[in-house]
Amino acid sequence: MKQFRTCLVLSWLLFVGCTTLAGQEFTKKVIDDSIEEIIKHIEENYIVPEVRSKVIAGLMERHKSGDYVAIPTPEEFAEKVSNDLRELSNDYHLYLVAKSNDSKVNATPSRQMMRVNPDPAIFKNLLTYKMLEGNIAYLNIPMFGPLEYVKNSIDEYLELSKTADALIIDVRQCPGGSGESLAYLAGGFVDEPIHLTTYHSREGKQELHSFKTPYGTYNNDKEVYVLVSDRTGSAAEGFAFYLQQHNRITVVGMPSAGGGRSNNFFPVGDLFDVSVSIRNSITPNGKQFQGVGVQPNLITPASNALHQAQISLYEKLGKENPNKIGEYKSLIKKVGKPEVTPKRGDLGAIKRTVLGYLENFFENKTEEMFKYLHPSLAKRGLSRKRGTPGVFFEDMSNEQLTAMLQKKRVLEKENQVNQVEILDIFHNSASVRVATGYPGKMEWIEYIHLARLNDEWKIINIIWDYYPKKKQATNTSR
Repeated sequence: MKQFRTCLVLSWLLFVGCTTLAGQEFTKKVIDDSIEEIIKHIEENYIVPEVRSKVIAGLMERHKSGDYVAIPTPEEFAEKVSNDLRELSNDYHLYLVAKSNDSKVNATPSRQMMRVNPDPAIFKNLLTYKMLEGNIAYLNIPMFGPLEYVKNSIDEYLELSKTADALIIDVRQCPGGSGESLAYLAGGFVDEPIHLTTYHSREGKQELHSFKTPYGTYNNDKEVYVLVSDRTGSAAEGFAFYLQQHNRITVVGMPSAGGGRSNNFFPVGDLFDVSVSIRNSITPNGKQFQGVGVQPNLITPASNALHQAQISLYEKLGKENPNKIGEYKSLIKKVGKPEVTPKRGDLGAIKRTVLGYLENFFENKTEEMFKYLHPSLAKRGLSRKRGTPGVFFEDMSNEQLTAMLQKKRVLEKENQVNQVEILDIFHNSASVRVATGYPGKMEWIEYIHLARLNDEWKIINIIWDYYPKKKQATNTSR
């Protein structure tokens, strides 16, 4: 079986906007054959046995139920199958891509990373860099291209960084790429190679170490900040996560996508390629970011991450260089605070998001409820064990939340009492207090954090606490 280039690419939009290959007729037989071949590649190559079995069974069931029969185009078929694969696996590296004859689509770095021999011209000048005020060397990475094609750009940046006082690496829009390239860049910040991670595959284990470069000695003691967002995936997450585990960098922004496995692309007929996870990545201290993402040291909306990193670095550099404290204070003032005034419609949008979650939760409408929740939602609370005075901390995964909705009793919308109080809105984040529950029986308070992602508010954190049972609250005012 011919395999495509192994790469750490997370891109859940590759199939959007593609053009069907000329001369290919999309028939029921093509759909049947494609599903059969997708299942074959997953069976032969997917790395997690229990997930592999679940995905195959789920895909077969949906195909048997006719979910894919009426889909008219390869692009829509790829989108539908990809959504189903990710829903079944919680693995953004498991998806289907419709091939295209559109030269613009094929000229993107993400498409090129699927090829055995990518076009070097696509990666020329892909990485951009500059020196920010305060002598901070900034590098923007939209994709970790193959090392042989991006090494010169990395070297040019690291050459610039030799005289810098601090460094900022921006991977907020980077879906992933080459593990070799991230390891080479990591070598620019440490004087000796370090063990970044170990890949576990069916063939065995393979360690990834940072490269020995001429630049590590210059930058070994400098502050390095890495900017991330929910669009940061795979190799880009690995770059931040591996160095974070060594306490070598400070991560700024929002939690990343959680694509902690690496993938291969396999051909599916003449119309598609399927991405399948073939390796797990586990750091020397036993950690991984699959499904949970990289957690920033400094949490701030992605759009504010560069400003936040600059301000933090100016403060640190000012303490280290008292003779320049005035200069750094001026730079902090110049960077300033981002505009934090809520946009028109924010109050209504935030309240609708919170009520959408609550109302569908009580009515046991699982699919509708999850539309308001971020996939990396952290839902947790304080519970009490019967007969004991203490409380314990309880995490609730999306799977547990789904299971709860399948068995708890329904509370119709007209019988719900959901009191929503917006506590604060800061740029692209918001904090909300909710008084809710089953009136007169079980009631609780939820504190909810939301983030504006791609102009849409999503719930990213929830913490709850029950009212004391002996003093059941009827007045929820603060």
